[in-house]
Amino acid sequence: YHSYEDKANSMKIKQILATAKKNKLSDRDLELLLALVLKQTRIFVLSNPDYELSLNQEKKFAVLLKKCLNHYPLAYLSGQQEFYGLNFKVNPNTLIPRPETELIVDYILDNFKELNNKQSLSLIDVGTGSGCIICALAKNLPGQNLYLGLDISGPALKIAKLNAKLNQVDHKTKFIKSDLLTSLLNPGQFALLSSRQLNLSNTGQSK
Repeated sequence: YHSYEDKANSMKIKQILATAKKNKLSDRDLELLLALVLKQTRIFVLSNPDYELSLNQEKKFAVLLKKCLNHYPLAYLSGQQEFYGLNFKVNPNTLIPRPETELIVDYILDNFKELNNKQSLSLIDVGTGSGCIICALAKNLPGQNLYLGLDISGPALKIAKLNAKLNQVDHKTKFIKSDLLTSLLNPGQFALLSSRQLNLSNTGQSK
């Protein structure tokens, strides 16, 4: 990637993006990366093509772009990722929420809302990571349900608890350090087991 250090004058957003598009990142990722550098939104980047970057901002963009081209996730650089219309903090201690994981949330909402209208549910997310699944469920399922997130990683649980608070579901959720289900005395009492590793559900249907 071309270095901006030898530029006498600051470059504009449109010039930065035009130059960077020669690389293999998508337009969206380039715009998000530039928004991160500018501490602005992607909408700002798209709406202000003639905005001039400082030389320090140009240098920072070049450094971060190089990391992305070396396959370092943009979500780890920004420290956040959107999932199911909610924003989640992420770092290398957690997996990055993927769009296809939203299908798990869709499945649970579609299949358990009717049951949820009749009784309270208790749900477990095994290997919760960032807490994206359990937080999305707590945000979208009505009623007084219990939402448990399990993970063997203490640092991951710290992020999950933060995400629950940021998405205003910390009063509904609980996070426990556990190797799979070993910390629960009677996992069979729960209405649903949601896990990206085990893909378990007591309905007998795999997700």
